[in-house]
Amino acid sequence: MSACESLWRLYQFTMHEEHPNIVRLQVHLPNQQLITWNEDETPDVQTVIHEQGTKDTTLTAYFKANIQYPEARDLLYQDFPSKFVWVRKTGKWKPRERGFAIGHMYYAHPSSGERFYLHTLLSAVKGATSFEDLCRVNGGDPLPTFHQV
Repeated sequence: MSACESLWRLYQFTMHEEHPNIVRLQVHLPNQQLITWNEDETPDVQTVIHEQGTKDTTLTAYFKANIQYPEARDLLYQDFPSKFVWVRKTGKWKPRERGFAIGHMYYAHPSSGERFYLHTLLSAVKGATSFEDLCRVNGGDPLPTFHQV
């Protein structure tokens, strides 16, 4: 530890601060969201899959928020945290009352196939209410893959 860092800690200054807040936004294909669990708490894998499958991710909750809040339909997915707050306990977005945040979508490499095209569509389509809604062109029938859009 250097002398500068020692003094910084002695005076109890903050060592690291992120301003504005950065919200990580998940990008996953339908029913392919990341699932985590503690094996000591829930050893049964089927229970974990059932419980996690009913929880919303930032992406699926984004679709629901576009249905619930008309003002949300004017925002792209990555711009959503500037006007809405992700409440982790409830797994829902609520309108932001104060402050500011930046949304950051997880990276999707071009070789990741459909996930890359989903990422691209989320960067271009405002107000999507479902994965199928992202696949619609000019309000027509949904196309079968994100790549075909």
